[in-house]
Amino acid sequence: MVESNLSEAVKLCLDNWTALKLALDMGWGESESKSAFQNALINYIISFEVNEQDVASFLEEHMEDNFQVLLEDNSAEEIARILVKVYEESYKGQAFELEKLRKLQGSDTNQSRKEVKIGNLEQAMESLEVAVPELIQIIDEDGFETVVSKKNKRNK
Repeated sequence: MVESNLSEAVKLCLDNWTALKLALDMGWGESESKSAFQNALINYIISFEVNEQDVASFLEEHMEDNFQVLLEDNSAEEIARILVKVYEESYKGQAFELEKLRKLQGSDTNQSRKEVKIGNLEQAMESLEVAVPELIQIIDEDGFETVVSKKNKRNK
C-alpha cells in the first residue's frame, strides 16, 4: 500500500508540475526522462529516510542535471511536502493527502491548466532559469575566432 500510494502521488505530482511539463514541451529533456524521473524519485523516497528538504533537493538537482532548469518558484518544496506527507500517511494506513491530489486531478481547475496559453507559457518561462554554459572567445594569429564552452575547453 505504501509503495502504490507513493507511486500514484508521484505520478499525479509530476504530471501536473508546470516546470517539468514546460521542460518536456520545450525539448529540454527526453520524454522518457519523465518515467525514469518518476522511478528514481519513488526509489529515493522509499530507500532512504528522507525529509521534505531531502526530496526538494533531489527534485531540484534532477531538474538541473537532466533538463538544465533552475527552479526559483518553490515548486520543488511544495511537491516534496506533498510526497513526504503521502508517504508518512501511507504507513499509518491513511490517504488524506493522496485523496486531495486525486480530487485536484479531476477538478475543473486542472482542465484549465491543460489549455496552455501564451501568457501562461511566458509567465512560466520567467520563473525558470535555464543554465547556459559560459563561453570563451579565442582569436588565433590569423584573426579567426573560436568560441568554446568553459566546460569543453579545447587544447591547441
